[in-house]
Amino acid sequence: MRLPPNWELLHTSSGRSYFWNRSTNQTTWQFPQESDVAPETDPPGRAPAQGYLAKPSSRKERRFSVDGRCFMVEPMPADHSCGFHGIGVDRRTAAALLLANLEDVEVQEFLARDLLAALQTSSRSAFPPKLRESKELWEMLKKFYQEQEALDHQRREAREFMLDAGASSAVQAQSAEDGVEMAITSFYQELKMKVKQTSTSKLFTLQLLAQCKAQERELQVVQQRSMEAAQMLRELCKQHVALYVTWVGSDSTFWLSFIRATEGDPGGGLLDAVAKVARLTVRVWGDQRGRLTLLHSAAFGGRDVDLWYRDLNHYDRLVPCPADS
Repeated sequence: MRLPPNWELLHTSSGRSYFWNRSTNQTTWQFPQESDVAPETDPPGRAPAQGYLAKPSSRKERRFSVDGRCFMVEPMPADHSCGFHGIGVDRRTAAALLLANLEDVEVQEFLARDLLAALQTSSRSAFPPKLRESKELWEMLKKFYQEQEALDHQRREAREFMLDAGASSAVQAQSAEDGVEMAITSFYQELKMKVKQTSTSKLFTLQLLAQCKAQERELQVVQQRSMEAAQMLRELCKQHVALYVTWVGSDSTFWLSFIRATEGDPGGGLLDAVAKVARLTVRVWGDQRGRLTLLHSAAFGGRDVDLWYRDLNHYDRLVPCPADS
């Protein structure tokens, strides 16, 4: 059977087939009919059904990136589904794609990260019953907070010790820039050198050296416990991703969140998981002194989509255009 005009057959990362309309960005599991094309009379700015993108308003707004690229701004509806509208995949289709690909380890990891972020930023009462009533999940979150609090306390104690013990300005600066764990090790080496170089206060310096080593060991123990609690919480989140995805697909207040990469952490989240299963390359831009700067990229081939993270929890779509258009 031939596809209607503008429709294309695509596949998820697990090989499941779905259909995409090149002109409207609609996606569907079902074989499309001519009647599935969005009507031309849809009012501008209104959230279209079944994953259609809202049409741009008559007022054309252009934005330039820090590297000189030009984009036309395509306003998305002012609701929590703006990100789904922006990528052209409605939330129900996104949830179905995710549920069909939960065996993908990377998809699991993205979703677990997103759930973990939700646990830390939302109250328990905001979650649906099956997640709210998961005793082990919330107890593990409590343990994670306790271990994190213990680590913060030990870090403060180590900083106070270095300050009272006369750590050099270089060690103090390292504590602020690289973390107290590295600084306490540097201070230990600093004290060892001082022991070799002094004769009058060697006993006092040796006492400081022993105290510094004790601080270093205690930091390592508490940090290890914190890491283990974080890992256990992530594993529990992975066990609950199916419930989380079902919630995302059914709750219209859920937005398409992303977690920015940091040093030692690749980031990722719900947006990355959806981009992978729908085979999209999604770039998220922010505003920096009037210029667009790249905040996050989820590159999984297929269609390119550029989103402007314009305000808290709101996206508009960016369409590449010539600078002189």
